[in-house]
Amino acid sequence: MTPQPVPQRNRRDHILPRGYLEGFTNPSTGQLSVFNIEQRSWFEAGTNSVAATRGFYDYSPDGTPDETADEAFKEFEEQFPVLRRELLAGNFSEWTKHADFLVRYSQMLRARSEFFREEIMKEVQSTTFLKIDEVLETRPSTSRPGETDLKVKYSEFVPQDDVRRAELFKNLSITKMRAEIKRGAGEFAGWHWCLRLTTDQTRPLITGDNAVALIGSGPASRDEAMLHPDTIFVFPVCWQACLIGSTRKFDTETETIHPNMRAELHRLYLNEAECRFVYSPNRLS
Repeated sequence: MTPQPVPQRNRRDHILPRGYLEGFTNPSTGQLSVFNIEQRSWFEAGTNSVAATRGFYDYSPDGTPDETADEAFKEFEEQFPVLRRELLAGNFSEWTKHADFLVRYSQMLRARSEFFREEIMKEVQSTTFLKIDEVLETRPSTSRPGETDLKVKYSEFVPQDDVRRAELFKNLSITKMRAEIKRGAGEFAGWHWCLRLTTDQTRPLITGDNAVALIGSGPASRDEAMLHPDTIFVFPVCWQACLIGSTRKFDTETETIHPNMRAELHRLYLNEAECRFVYSPNRLS
């Protein structure tokens, strides 16, 4: 058996893929205009130097994952930039043929974000983990022919120290991220989609650290929001296009974005409490 290569560690892991951020660069300079939300200031940068954290997707050194983050991202990172360029060249006339992929890609971005990681870490920190202390009895299964039933004694598993605890929680959060990516667009079954467009680079669509958003009022949790008829899903595909979803059918699938909707999206990203940076092809006034 050929040994599996050891994944490189402590690399610059891009939380927003470079192939995604390229869609928000200035066509003339190839640079991004980046807005620091906390400092309320702009600066210019290349796609390689932003939206990245060292070792963000590294399992602990003694972890034995069946799949790396790179493998989970591979399909999306290879296909999205090609598709975006093709859609742009065709003025997005055939985007509906690729709606499922775009939604799955957006869910990949959500699952690899720092916000998703933080939410999962909160969840696992409140979870009790069990370990097997002793197998008390082994007997042939009465309901599954050929299989075995076990009677097992459990006890609570407590990590030896804070470092080991942090490693365990991080490993679990990465595994949950991969599981979420595998779910694909499933949670959006039955939703309706439209694409809103602009050709005005001075009034572009923009994105942020948390590229995907649910807009609405009332429900506090994501699960509740997903069921609420007034919830709107938004995913900026590039500065020229934004995918929008709803449980309600849209009157038009493809049209120029209304100024009020663009202004609302700008407010959303430029004031997002869970984001640190916003990305645009040029500075906004």
